[in-house]
Amino acid sequence: VNSRLARSLAYTNLGEIAQAKADLEQVLQMDPQNIVALELRGEMFAMEKDFPTALELYQQVKALKPDWGVPYLDMGGVYLEQGDPAAALRELDQAVAMMPEFPLGYLVRSKTQFHLGDRAAAHRDQAEALKISPQQALTVNEVNLTLYRNELDWALDFFGWVLEKYPKQWMAYQGRGDALAVNGQEERALEDYNQAVRLAPRQPVLYLRRGAAYQRLGRVEEARQDFQQVLALKAKSHLRRRAEAQLGLMTTG
Repeated sequence: VNSRLARSLAYTNLGEIAQAKADLEQVLQMDPQNIVALELRGEMFAMEKDFPTALELYQQVKALKPDWGVPYLDMGGVYLEQGDPAAALRELDQAVAMMPEFPLGYLVRSKTQFHLGDRAAAHRDQAEALKISPQQALTVNEVNLTLYRNELDWALDFFGWVLEKYPKQWMAYQGRGDALAVNGQEERALEDYNQAVRLAPRQPVLYLRRGAAYQRLGRVEEARQDFQQVLALKAKSHLRRRAEAQLGLMTTG
């Protein structure tokens, strides 16, 4: 069970959802009350916009382990996406109380505060997230890029606020570039990725994300150069794998 669950988590972080689902289904066949597997399955239903099924699974996890903050966090995210920030805030307050060292909880709650018109409260939560981990507050893996989807106003407010305080924080430029790219504004995203590269030229993830933006814009040679730079910088295996996959697609295409 544990090995399949670990592999499913790895697949999820790589954005390889079909493989992650297959492993999760096997885990749940062996252990139907495995709370991590149930929670991850709920998150996948939420990604597919099947919110009723996701909420049902989160409630099941709550019943099995009521002191675990993750289902509260995920329920808050669903309620926010459904347009009910007040219900979201109730769940997120509990999530943050249970997981005070988890930056994502503060970030999602800051989105809720922003939707409720309380920018000061949103910035307080963002400051808490930054205090815990600037990297986790300002950058996310590919799966969690959904944090920014249809939330560009919040993201621009957040990263703009950070860059006023820390104008040379390359991760804030990456984060804002990611938010712009996820919302289909690749040209603007490139401006931020370029600035991040100027500030941190040896960070492979910047070339991976910029290369993807170039690719979506049809700027194939610039994309190829960025993916090759990921490999030249001896990136970690998951980044190298993504770059190799994109280069392979470009070759076969």
